Amino acid sequence: MFSLKTRDLLQRLLVDDVLPNHLPDVKYLLKYLSGDSRNTKKVKDPILLTLGETWELTPRQLIEALITEHTEDHGYQLSMFGLPEFRQSLKRYIEKSERFTCGDRLEVAVNWTGTRSAMYDYGLYLLDQFKETKNTPYFISTDPGWDYEGVFQSLGYQVKYVKLYPDHHFHPLLEEFDRVIQEIKKLPNAYLAFIVINAQHNPTGNNWNVSIVQEILKLAAKEGCGVLIDNAYYGYTQYEEKTSPLQIVTKTWNILSSSGVTDLIFATRSLGKQFHCNGWAIGAITATPKTLDILVNQYRTIHSYNYHAVYQRAMNQWINSSSMNLFLENQHIEKNKKDEYLFRFLLNEIKIPENRFHVGKYAPYLLMEIPHCYHSRSVSHFIRDLFFTTGVLISSCWALPTKITKQTHLPYIRMYTGVPYEKLKEALKRLKASQLF
Repeated sequence: MFSLKTRDLLQRLLVDDVLPNHLPDVKYLLKYLSGDSRNTKKVKDPILLTLGETWELTPRQLIEALITEHTEDHGYQLSMFGLPEFRQSLKRYIEKSERFTCGDRLEVAVNWTGTRSAMYDYGLYLLDQFKETKNTPYFISTDPGWDYEGVFQSLGYQVKYVKLYPDHHFHPLLEEFDRVIQEIKKLPNAYLAFIVINAQHNPTGNNWNVSIVQEILKLAAKEGCGVLIDNAYYGYTQYEEKTSPLQIVTKTWNILSSSGVTDLIFATRSLGKQFHCNGWAIGAITATPKTLDILVNQYRTIHSYNYHAVYQRAMNQWINSSSMNLFLENQHIEKNKKDEYLFRFLLNEIKIPENRFHVGKYAPYLLMEIPHCYHSRSVSHFIRDLFFTTGVLISSCWALPTKITKQTHLPYIRMYTGVPYEKLKEALKRLKASQLF
């Protein structure tokens, strides 16, 4: 039966007299909690491998750093760039980890409202930059990819996708970006507003190589459009060879500057992903000093004053500690261990051919093709059957909620692998016992 710990957690997260949200996860979990499960032998603790969240791996020292004697931390702050002490530390951390120097070209501000909110502000900013045109703004993202359309569609943006194919191990092809740009140009009353670069890619876990990021930046310069750099998972792994888009921006600055697009470049960096504290909504945003000033002092003030100083001060203490480096080293070691286990178990125990799954090295995700017998039905059908049979909850390749109908539907699921090693092993053991594969 359910452990008391798990039941208590789910009660706190889910049970209310209103439906918490419209995610299918909630519907499935409430049904599972009620005992409506196909697992008749024993209702096991559900294992959530969907949202990129663990609720259990936040570093102890980071939590302890929340204790503060600064009474002013509980009020509004005066700097919309973030708590000054933390902003300066964060800037140094971003520059060091992403291997570039801001100089007088770029600036870093604290983001305390989450990635979606920061991107929404960027979307508003770009609309004003292109306000002379009355056409429909488009942006380019990848398919599969994160839910950028869910952020930008309400602002009037439309999306065109660069397809990521299993045959190419889900790596983007430059010619696909060229093709999509030409598609947008042929549309009546349309223009390209920006291109998304997600170099440590969600959900494939791939690292986009330096050359393709360079070429995407050159395409943006050629087309006179913006660039949204989403570095959500840059800090999750410590591979030295991982691509730093901001470093490449500084190296191609002359090309970008001559085309007049430097003020249209915007980067977000989550700290919640690497330190398992997504609920803090703390991260960094980077742009030119002019653009950043407009974003934080004009667009951000529409919905937010500077708050969360308690979290900002705690994060400042954490990123300047030796404990942070040790935590990341251990996380890196465990990720390598889990990735190797995943690969061997799927290949040798569940007997899934190597060309039907993809273990992400640079982000904590696994992509896997659903069994062929489900191809005639749907990915969601398989997710539902798997959950009610095993208690393991996974998701499709695309973040939810998504608001635009996908142009392709790969028969693949996404599994979050950032949970503790033993929990991942238990999930795989249940998948093998399910006999659905």
